[in-house]
This record gives sequence, structure tokens and C-alpha cells, in this order.
Amino acid sequence: MSGLDLRAVAFDVLAVLVFVGVGRMQHDGGDAFAVGGVLRTLWPFLGGLLIAVVVVSVGSARYAAVVTGVAVVVLTAGCGLALRYASGQGIAVSFAIVTVVVLAVLMLGWRSLAAVVRPG
Repeated sequence: MSGLDLRAVAFDVLAVLVFVGVGRMQHDGGDAFAVGGVLRTLWPFLGGLLIAVVVVSVGSARYAAVVTGVAVVVLTAGCGLALRYASGQGIAVSFAIVTVVVLAVLMLGWRSLAAVVRPG
């Protein structure tokens, strides 16, 4: 895997955790951090991220690059939503839109900040 940066992957895992945590706080109130519920919500998107890491890292692009981040967002959100649907959790159109937007802001956001702080 040529362009893999484990720190960058860790930031993407953190982005997925934030996405799931904030979403559960908005919709599940007092049960937001029940372990079973968190894992049920989390696993499809971590699975999607794993697919993204493998697919993107096989190429020659740097994993932490902003341009590469677009592929990571698309694969993480798309595969995560597909896994969620396949597991019977269902997906509303509004949830799919929010998923893509929030993951894009988080995953492209840290990449953009990193590019400004440490260009090149």
C-alpha cells in the first residue's frame, strides 16, 4: 500500500466516530452512548472506511491529500450506507444526504487544515 498514512486513517476513524456520536446524541437522547446501539450504528461506516482505505491505498496517491479525501468520503459514505441497508437498518434519503455532507466536512476539513499547516 503505497500512500497509506496511519495517522491520516486515524483522523478518518475519528471523523466517523464523531459522525456517529453526534448523530446518536441528536436522535437517541439518553441511549446515545449505549454500547450496543453505538456499535450497530458504527460498524457499517467503519466497514465503508476500511474499504476506502484499501481501495485508495492501492493507488499511488497520498492518502492524506485533499483530492484523495474525496474518494475516501465517497467510498466511506457509499459503502457505509450500503452496509447499513444490507443489515436491515434502513436509510432515509435525508439520512444519506446528511451522511455524505457531514463525512465530507469532517474528512475533507482535517485534510484541508493539514494542507494549510503543512503544505506539500
